[in-house]
Amino acid sequence: MRDSPYTLDERAARAAGAVVRGAELRLPCPVHDSSPETLAIRQGDRAPLWHCHAGCDPVDVRDGLLAAGILVRRHARHAPTGTAPRDLRSPPRWIAGVWASASTLAETPADRYLRSRGLRPPWPEELRWDRRRRRMLARVTLGTDPRGLHATSVPGRERRTYGPVRGAAVRLAAMDGGVLAVAEGIETALAYAALTGTPAWAALSSAGMNRLELPDGLRWLAVAADFDGPGLLAAEQLERRARDAGIEARIDLPSRHRTDWADVLAASLTKL
Repeated sequence: MRDSPYTLDERAARAAGAVVRGAELRLPCPVHDSSPETLAIRQGDRAPLWHCHAGCDPVDVRDGLLAAGILVRRHARHAPTGTAPRDLRSPPRWIAGVWASASTLAETPADRYLRSRGLRPPWPEELRWDRRRRRMLARVTLGTDPRGLHATSVPGRERRTYGPVRGAAVRLAAMDGGVLAVAEGIETALAYAALTGTPAWAALSSAGMNRLELPDGLRWLAVAADFDGPGLLAAEQLERRARDAGIEARIDLPSRHRTDWADVLAASLTKL
């Protein structure tokens, strides 16, 4: 068995916030917005061993650790003394490359998937198609700052978020005169916009809705809630935060329990 081409730089890991837990180091995962100890890593007999307890792809984790200087190629020269490792709160460098290499959605499986959900183009510029891994990508931004990517395997069976996206959202459309809607999912936000004409963003989850940073200039907010326990709780918290900030806000719920606005759009099309 050959030795690994990589070795673990424990000093860089500690500088990035790693703490010792028994025989391993625990630190934030460089791939997704995680708790401080989601990633476990240690130097094995022949190779560094790592595992993200949130289930991130080990290859993606490896690339993030290399970018952060925590994994080092054995043949590479050591970085000069005083060189700081990448801040794990910053987006991994590989994210920009993946986004740049992706194409528009037109005539891709993602285009056909969204149409199957009752949605119609033109598609937002914040959505692209990753040919290599056959998935729809959504750029997640905070203000004007790209923070990560959300990936949806087609036809929507698996979803994963990469990068430190706390407070960020997929900005599927620009606010219109300070008016905005926020939903959890991308398809849900697109459906709500199609039904109401209100520009919508996707917070990606109920937790994302809780953490969403309200944009400057927002005057009126529609919370396009999922009609379930976690969805309604997150919607109520976002509505309350908006009102506390002096923003007019309301919750829009589907009429049926355990549905979302994508379900409402699909039901409206079956009646035509």
